[in-house]
Formats: sequence, structure tokens, C-alpha cells
Amino acid sequence: MTAPRWLTQHLLDTGATDAHGITRHARPRHCKRCSAPVIAGLDADAAAGTAIADLTPLSAQTELAALLSARRTYTLWVDKTGILLEHRNQFDTANGIPKDKHIIPEHRCHRILGEHLTVTPPRPPVENEEPPF
Repeated sequence: MTAPRWLTQHLLDTGATDAHGITRHARPRHCKRCSAPVIAGLDADAAAGTAIADLTPLSAQTELAALLSARRTYTLWVDKTGILLEHRNQFDTANGIPKDKHIIPEHRCHRILGEHLTVTPPRPPVENEEPPF
């Protein structure tokens, strides 16, 4: 029995499978809604979910911002067989970010973490004109 065409296409698009069968490896893609470059794949070996993540590496502060905005974070593993994404849980985040690993956030359309991390909103430029009185 073969899978329906729509299911096969969905599994290919989300990175859950490739043309040769089921795989755990993540693949570079473009988001279908906003066309941003993302990486998609399964986030665990067993009972995995689909992970779609931005290609923006996080620091400890930006990982905290991602978690506070209800975004999952993933450890990006690159080895000779391919790219793997691993969901970071509370035990992983409590220990900080390992120096030899990259942490990336779950993708949200039009919401890149690096651009939105400011303490105060930017102020408009000051115009030094003479008052009208």
C-alpha cells in the first residue's frame, strides 16, 4: 500500500521524509507562508514532532526571549550523516548553551528574534527647529 500523494508531499515538505524513505535528518527549506529560509525535520529519535526552525543562532539572552515568547528552541547537530534538530527541554536550558553547539529558535513568520530585542523602542530623530512663538 502506498501513501496518498498529498501525504507524501506533506512529509517531504516538512522534512519528515525524503525520496528514499523516512529520515530523522533535517533539510533546508523555505517557509510556505513567508518564504523565509528555515530548516525542517524531526526533533527526536522516538515520539518526534516536526521541527521548523529559523537559521538564527541564539545566545543565552535570545534563547530566553524565545522561550518567553512561547517559542521552542532546538540544538542544531551537524555530523557526517547530515543535520539533526534536537528539542531543548528545561534541563538543557538550565545548563546554558554549550560552546560547541548552535541553538536555533522555532520559526514564526515575520518574527526574527535578533531584530526585536531592544530594551526601549527606537526614538524618532530630534529636530532642532525654532519654536513658532
